[in-house]
Amino acid sequence: MEAALRLTLASAHDRTGGAAVAASRLRDGLRGLGHDARLFVQTQSLPHPATVGPEGAAQRSFSRVRSGLDSLPVRRAGGSPEKFSASWLPRRWPTMAAAGTPDITHLHWTNAGFLSVADVGALRMPVVWTLHDMWAFTGGCQYDEGCGRHTQGCGNCPLLQQRGPGDLSARRHAAKQRQWQGLDLTVIAPSRWMAAEARRSRLFASRRIEVLANGLDLQRYKPLDRAFARHALGLPADRRLVLFGALNPGSDRRKGYDLLQEALARLAAQPGQQDSLALVVFGSNPPRQETLHGLPAYHFGHLHDDVALALLYAACDVFVAPSRQENLPNTVAEALACGVPCVAFDIGGMPDLIAHQQHGWLARPFDTADLAAGIAWCLDETAGRWHALCERARRHAEDQLELGRQAQRHVDLYRQLLTAPRSPA
Repeated sequence: MEAALRLTLASAHDRTGGAAVAASRLRDGLRGLGHDARLFVQTQSLPHPATVGPEGAAQRSFSRVRSGLDSLPVRRAGGSPEKFSASWLPRRWPTMAAAGTPDITHLHWTNAGFLSVADVGALRMPVVWTLHDMWAFTGGCQYDEGCGRHTQGCGNCPLLQQRGPGDLSARRHAAKQRQWQGLDLTVIAPSRWMAAEARRSRLFASRRIEVLANGLDLQRYKPLDRAFARHALGLPADRRLVLFGALNPGSDRRKGYDLLQEALARLAAQPGQQDSLALVVFGSNPPRQETLHGLPAYHFGHLHDDVALALLYAACDVFVAPSRQENLPNTVAEALACGVPCVAFDIGGMPDLIAHQQHGWLARPFDTADLAAGIAWCLDETAGRWHALCERARRHAEDQLELGRQAQRHVDLYRQLLTAPRSPA
């Protein structure tokens, strides 16, 4: 019997954002397999025996201000800290050091003042890094919005007002290249698209890159009685419910809420649709319209637990993820696990989750008429289509996204790295 591994997972948060949720789930999956996996965070929202956060009032207070301090160079350069991270603010890892040296350190999302570029470069054990966004191989942006400069070393960053060949993005890219040369690093990309972008980058072109999807607990995310879910949440029983959710659904243009609005306007203009459809939105700051193009709109804000999220998915008929650029969104995986067909543009990691006309619809980017057509197609109950889509969505989650299976795939990679040491790039 193989010995249990000692694993350190690191994420700025334990619950806020998709990367934090994925890291927490992986910790649980690894522990379920008998491994000593601990998640180290800068801000802790939920108590957990294997999550280690700041201790004492002073540490917690300083942790809350680190994000603002770390964002100062970005603000001076005219950028948005929500889209760009300099990650310059140094820190120490006393709590992690006290826990002993792990076999593997597994990084997830390190921004918001959690770990600096130099902190990452100072790690002297095998490091695995899951790319929940593009930041690790860019000059500082979480998503490049199609600019592609990470293939050349960045500079002239379109997300900065003070831009030029030697701007903040070029300097931070150069810092990564310089300080990560000795890093024993293996990269995990949750989607094939993210893996391809990492391989195109100057920073990670020569690194080992594996594609491993995030897993989720299929006992928590599962089909539930739709009538019960709607009654519990106060949603109408007589309408087809279109669900949309994101961390900042009303303010993050990348999430495509404006494109969904255009698609819904097309649907609402069709005869009878205003009387049969409704929109449901969740997220931390959802827009508060009571109606949208004549369709009733229901807003749930930020849902803090899996039970409430699973209930909301189960209450709805189709989930729409109209992102302009996306990796492997937890929301789509969760919806599929709850037996809800999904509609998205054929971009990024969406094809890894959605099989066109099997358990959802992949629309032409960024064709809102095709997006509307996909929503209508998924809601069509002719010849039992909608029910068949729901069943196939759940089967896909069982085959590809089950947490224990994905955790074991991570363990297999960890053991391979430990038994066949490699030289850093």
